[in-house]
Amino acid sequence: MKIDLDKIEQTTKQIDETEVFDTEFLDKCIQESSVRAGDQYTQDVVILKFIDGSYETPVMSLSNISLTLGAAKAKKTFYTTMVASAFIAGGKFLMQGDLMGRKLLYIDTEQSKFHCQKIVKRLVKLTGIHEYNWDFIALRRYAEPELRLAIIKRMLDANFGAYQIVIIDGVVDLVYDFNNLKESTVIINKLMSWSEVYDCHINFILHMNKDGINARGHLGSIAIQKAESVFKVTKQDETFSEVSCQASRNKAFKSFEFFINNDGLPVRQDHVYEHLNTTKQSDSDPF
Repeated sequence: MKIDLDKIEQTTKQIDETEVFDTEFLDKCIQESSVRAGDQYTQDVVILKFIDGSYETPVMSLSNISLTLGAAKAKKTFYTTMVASAFIAGGKFLMQGDLMGRKLLYIDTEQSKFHCQKIVKRLVKLTGIHEYNWDFIALRRYAEPELRLAIIKRMLDANFGAYQIVIIDGVVDLVYDFNNLKESTVIINKLMSWSEVYDCHINFILHMNKDGINARGHLGSIAIQKAESVFKVTKQDETFSEVSCQASRNKAFKSFEFFINNDGLPVRQDHVYEHLNTTKQSDSDPF
């Protein structure tokens, strides 16, 4: 029997968006999203600035997302712990972070608890502060992206308004296919929505393609378009890694380099620490 596809297409009822959401709900959304000339709105609250001499460059603000990019072994996680310590301790590595009495949430999706604990201990060493103003969760054991997302949302709901900055290392584990346009759009839109609903900033880490130029798939392309700041971490040689501004809605910050000292801690190359020594980081180090 021959199937008439054209007839099926003609008779198939097209779903109207207003049939998916009820009218009362849509009217509420319109009311919430309306922007009027006479209303008062506050500017985005800057929570992280990079310091360059007498200049301060805003790089993170509330209700926004940012992206940290880098190839494998570029020391993205080391850089991220630098940022986290700037929030926890109120200012480190020529970065001025401000929790404003709130907390930091650090989420790792890839590594074992053993390796995640190395990050936790590194943060304690860098800041001298234990976990009273920050939480760390490791989601490697939960295989389904939906479950990982549900756990993150539960953390945000259970601690509503408590988190100033949420760091997700790595966002690729929250999707099935980083090169699927629809799935990539959904997850980035979800993170954007969460940043506003929970009044926080969400920073997430993503690998680059093997070419070392482009971010992975549609997920990376969409993230770059939507991010307030894009931090690119590049391995310069066996000692130094560089952090540069790939994109920003604000003024681009000045690139800087860092290395890992004998204690396994990151050090800015342009920042004087007399008690620290430069050393090559072992290639076997998982971070």
